[in-house]
Amino acid sequence: MSALEDSDPSVQSNACVYLGKLGPAARDAVPALVSYLEKAAGKPTGGSLEAMWALGRIGPSSEQAIPVLVRLAKLGELSWYERNKIEETLRDIGSKARLAREDVIHFNQALAAQELPEKIQALNSASPEEVGHAADALATMGAYALPALPALQNRLAEINGDGKYSESAGTRIKAAVNSISSAGRASGLK
Repeated sequence: MSALEDSDPSVQSNACVYLGKLGPAARDAVPALVSYLEKAAGKPTGGSLEAMWALGRIGPSSEQAIPVLVRLAKLGELSWYERNKIEETLRDIGSKARLAREDVIHFNQALAAQELPEKIQALNSASPEEVGHAADALATMGAYALPALPALQNRLAEINGDGKYSESAGTRIKAAVNSISSAGRASGLK
């Protein structure tokens, strides 16, 4: 697994993708993937996202990654995309990661509860660009933005009734509603 220690991030990333494609057959690489994630203790980006994907594809044999994934999930500066990837990895590891996944979900729900009011308020802006940015931000939260669906749907109805408003903002709100609804169905979050 020397490719995971290569100085070139693209080599590291490609190694993770290769291991993920092997699935459960790559179980002997789990310690190297976990070590790789531990080195990304600051913020998971690039290859570490692929490492998480690989661990999820390897499945239950990746249980030694659970504490590292939980630690990464609780970093304050993660994007919602990264938070969702960690939660998906824990889901894919299976039953041994169930409690850790629930812990991460509760952490993310608490964080979302703090962020949602500001994002929902931004939907009421007179600026179509600000409304679009708020919708985009809510969409990246995935299922954690389910409480914002009524506000998104109300704003969309207002925009559709106002021929002067930006079509782009309406399109972005529709995309957010679809993304959040789909993520909610897939995750089982309520």
